[in-house]
Amino acid sequence: MYKKFIWIVTCLMLLVFAFTLNDNAFGAGSGGTDVSFWFYNWTGFDTGANISQIKDNISQIKVFEKFNSEGLLTQVLFDHYDSNGNFVKGLASNGTPIFKFNNSDEPRSIVIAGTHGNEYPSEAAAFKLINTLYENKYKIKGTIYVIPMSNPKAALEVQREYFGYDPNRVANNSSTFSGHIVNEVVLKENVSYVGDFHTMYDTRLKLIFAASGYPKSEKISKVIADKTNSEYYLSPNKGTITVTCAEHNLSSFTAEVEDGNNYGIILPNRDQWSYEQMLAYLDYTQNYVEDSNNRNSSGFGANSDLSDVGHDFVSNTFPISRTGFPLLFLLFLLFLLICGFYSWNKNNK
Repeated sequence: MYKKFIWIVTCLMLLVFAFTLNDNAFGAGSGGTDVSFWFYNWTGFDTGANISQIKDNISQIKVFEKFNSEGLLTQVLFDHYDSNGNFVKGLASNGTPIFKFNNSDEPRSIVIAGTHGNEYPSEAAAFKLINTLYENKYKIKGTIYVIPMSNPKAALEVQREYFGYDPNRVANNSSTFSGHIVNEVVLKENVSYVGDFHTMYDTRLKLIFAASGYPKSEKISKVIADKTNSEYYLSPNKGTITVTCAEHNLSSFTAEVEDGNNYGIILPNRDQWSYEQMLAYLDYTQNYVEDSNNRNSSGFGANSDLSDVGHDFVSNTFPISRTGFPLLFLLFLLFLLICGFYSWNKNNK
């Protein structure tokens, strides 16, 4: 009887182990969200920089170190030392960083920040978004890409224009930096929704721009403007990421928050406004679902595997674990306790 019990419990443990490894075991939307990251370093476009040195122009606070303290995942963007004391370059020091949260194939959305490097509020908001998504993986549906800082070097140097041009006026040229983002990320990854987040010098506080004459862009822009109490406008500018993506029949928009007359700063609440625009966007696409009644809120089955996913990858050295394994470990301890109890009980009869 004792051996039979051991055999049954062992089989159950193996079953739990198999389900833990397979993030699709419970089907899409069950909390089985893969989290991965890499960077792009296109030839001729050196964008890498040590972002821990970036300071607010007014307060001189190290902006992104401050916002990084809000969560674990964005640590991989920074230069750091591993557990053996070896120096490791962060994701941002190597090029244009990108994060991917994959629960199922559709819908596919991307959040882009830092097209202009000196617009800190949207970049800080993207940091917060990445950590929020990581901590709430069970709320994710489909696939979300986040580029929190399109050009870390431009952010470090507090530059709007880079490589000799305004990157948000030449995205329709595939040989430009922003053209690479559209072609090598948005189109190559089969993204359907594109949100490009900025800050501005304006008397208006929050704006949403649509690509004029493109119904999909106008539809998503109107909804997000309404959700976030932002003003809605049509953008006539050719070559923006929003217009270029709309020309490819994608649902795209540009979000702006006011940040004074001096770029390279974060005025009070501006990063929060940008963050709320991002959440409204992902709510519209149904990528980030607040109603989790049909999901396992414990995250069981989630795979936070921060391993090599191709492209130009920088290895992860932070203790970011698979969500399922703590549960497996607890079950294993329970198994040992039960075995110990039965063994003790048998020997004392």
